[in-house]
Amino acid sequence: MISKFLLGYLREDNPYFGATVGRVANRITNGTFVIDQKRYFVTRNIGPHTIHGGKYGFDKKIWNAKILSGSVIMTLESKDNDEGFPGDLFTEITYTLTENNELVIVFKSHTNQPTPVNIVNHSYFNLAGHDKGAEGLYEHEVVINADKYTPLSKEFSLPTGEIKSVDTTEFDLRNKTILGDSIKKTSNGDGFDINLIVNGEGYRQFSKVAHPQSGRYMTVYSDQPGVQFYTSNFLNNVIGKDGQVYNKHAGLCLETQQFPDAVNHVS
Repeated sequence: MISKFLLGYLREDNPYFGATVGRVANRITNGTFVIDQKRYFVTRNIGPHTIHGGKYGFDKKIWNAKILSGSVIMTLESKDNDEGFPGDLFTEITYTLTENNELVIVFKSHTNQPTPVNIVNHSYFNLAGHDKGAEGLYEHEVVINADKYTPLSKEFSLPTGEIKSVDTTEFDLRNKTILGDSIKKTSNGDGFDINLIVNGEGYRQFSKVAHPQSGRYMTVYSDQPGVQFYTSNFLNNVIGKDGQVYNKHAGLCLETQQFPDAVNHVS
């Protein structure tokens, strides 16, 4: 029997709230790639392309879980040909909440066959409060330490393979900016849904988000090369916590990741 607390996460219209996305987050062009001269085809679930691991990606699976030394450890075994991906993949994720109000998430995976892996946390945040919607989100101050980004095609937001500077673009978030003002500068004011290339290497702070009106702030660290900055542009009447209805720009995501569609582009 499935717990009532899980039912909302398993709904068809759940836009990856709080999800662990995999095996490969973001897009895979045409749902195909080549490894060792062999072409693989994976489940296509966004037109002729693949997004966030396919139709039944990691967000749709029930993980094993245990509590150990103040942490929650979740494990999942993804068998060979799961959604078309090669090889058995075993993944372990540890969530730890520290005394300093830090949420630490550690991903570990191993496989018995070459296979693409890009596992992402897809939590949404609104520091004004989950029920404050776009009005609250627009009040946020955002800094993202990224000099470059990976441009997208207009159709299906597929990476072109290029790397460009954020200079003179709406993606320049290196200095503190009011999010509502920044969203107005995006195409048609739709908001952000872009992979930014995080400056530096190794584990480092790359973003700070603050809501001055409430005094809440969040600093974000990662060892990943990129971050998908997403402002929930496609939320539409999704029922969430306490029956709250979430719509466009109700929250933001900072999805630390490998570059989108990397398996189809020369590094």
